[in-house]
Order: sequence, then C-alpha cells, then structure tokens
Amino acid sequence: GATVFNNAGADVDFRIEGDTEANLFYVDAGNNKIGIGTATASQLLHLKSGAPAIQFEDTGANGSAISVIEDNDGLMKLRNDPGNAGTGSGITFEVDASEIMRIDSSGRLLLGTTTEGVANASKFTIATSAHCGVTIRSGAAHDGQIAFSDGTSGDDEFRGQIRYNHTSNFFAIATDATERLRINSSGKVRVGSGDPTYNLEVQGTGQQVILVGSTNANGAAIVLDGDSNGDGSGTDYSNIEANSSGNLVIHADNPSGNAALMFKTGDSNEKMRLDDSGRLLLAATSGTARFHIKGNGGDGIKIENAGGTNGAVIDL
Repeated sequence: GATVFNNAGADVDFRIEGDTEANLFYVDAGNNKIGIGTATASQLLHLKSGAPAIQFEDTGANGSAISVIEDNDGLMKLRNDPGNAGTGSGITFEVDASEIMRIDSSGRLLLGTTTEGVANASKFTIATSAHCGVTIRSGAAHDGQIAFSDGTSGDDEFRGQIRYNHTSNFFAIATDATERLRINSSGKVRVGSGDPTYNLEVQGTGQQVILVGSTNANGAAIVLDGDSNGDGSGTDYSNIEANSSGNLVIHADNPSGNAALMFKTGDSNEKMRLDDSGRLLLAATSGTARFHIKGNGGDGIKIENAGGTNGAVIDL
C-alpha cells in the first residue's frame, strides 16, 4: 500500500532539509504547492536556486541522452542532448497529439513538417497540405520587412531588403543596401528609387537602357494596347518590333484596318503621318498623293547638295 502523510488533510506543512538548503523540499499544505529551494512557492511546483534546472534522462536506445530546462540569469534555456550522447536529437512541439513544430539536430526550424527545405534555404521550412504563407504584421506607421545580411553593423545588416511601408503604402526592394525598385499604392512601378509618377519608370544616374531580348532569334517587341480591355489580343493594338532579320518594324492596327503612324514634335501637334494606304503626309491628315505636303505660302521642297561632285537631283 501507499504511505500517506497528512491523511487527515490538516493545514500542516512538510519540509525536508538538505545539508546546505533548509528548504530542499517544502510542501505548503495550506496552499497546495510544493517548493524546491523555497518555503513560499508561488506556483504548483516552484524551483528556486542560483540556476534552477530540471533534467530528463532517456535510458532507452538513444544513448542515454539528457534534456534540461534551465533558468540562467533570467534566460530560459531548453537544452537537448548537451553531451551529444544520442542520435537524431531535437526538440518537438505537439498540439492535440500531433507534432506542429520541430528544431532538429542541425538547428533547423521546421513548422508543419519533419523534412527540411532545399539545402541553401533550409534553416526555416513551413509546410502544409493546403495554402501556405507567412504574415508580417507591423504598426500602421511602421515598415514590415525582410532583410538579408552579411554582417552585424552598418549597411551589412541589410544588404538585401524586401520592405513594405505602411505610412505611404509602397513596396520596395533593395540590393547592396540601396533601393532599386518601388511599387507605389497606385500600382505604379519605378526601377530605381523614389515614388513613380507614371505606370512604369526607369530612373537613375547616367544613361538608362532597357533591353527586350529574344534568346532563340524570334525577335523582340513592345505591344501597345490602348483600347478598353488592354489585353494585347485581337487586332486593336500596335507594336514596335525588332524582327528575326534585325529589321525595326513599327506596326499600327485597329479593328477598322485604317490605323496610321502619327508623328508629333514640339507643341505636341501632329507634324507628319503615314496612313494605312502608305501615303506620307506632312502637316496634313489626309491626301490622295503618295507624298503630300501642306503648308502656308513660301513652303516647299528644297534639295541641297552639301558638297562633292554630284549635284542634287530629283530622278523621276
């Protein structure tokens, strides 16, 4: 049978004294608490010492590994297999009899899985059979960000950066500690730094170059669709193309088949037009001749020889 102390349930405390500790084990019967190293337990079980710790020792097939829970100078420590006596050591967290998180022997944090991710990105892996993601929630006047660091001070702490600014609601990407791309709250994009004015901008010091290239000789093009759907389908868009022969092709089209190329300079008024019949119109928007010039008195055509032995001619 069992040996029962205080079977009558009286308010009588029980204390075991050690060689140097008066309250090596203290039962506070009146408050139903147990103190180890203290007579005034504040929890059901209260440990008090210079660095209180609880040790668990596995005597099974895992090499008699131990685990320790310790409070050291206010720092809570969970130590698993500190002597490296076992194999497959780690710390797991379970909820409702299912593992939800693990720290494995390589220091990898695995959430929802026991299998790490790709080798160069395996320190933190999240997995689920449904949609999966991470939410970063910051203050309404503060940034949410992920920083990529190769040092512990200065710009080395954020050499690469993905940042969302909640004050102005813009998204920015930085490389080498400098902002390189921004999407503002209206969805406008600037390659460079600062807030964009137009839908797509490239801005920076020195000459700025945009490349659209094909890697299999199929040409490269920019499509401009200004109708109601803006999806680049059908026959209602224009494009500028470098074709596979290296020729520059400027193509205008519309559903009526009468699109024209119009040229504007200076005051933004139209100065020249190439219509759908191949007529070149200068200062005119319509005409019947292949080359039509419209102007005030004194306007004309001048052909000037700037030097050399050949004269300036019109050959019909």
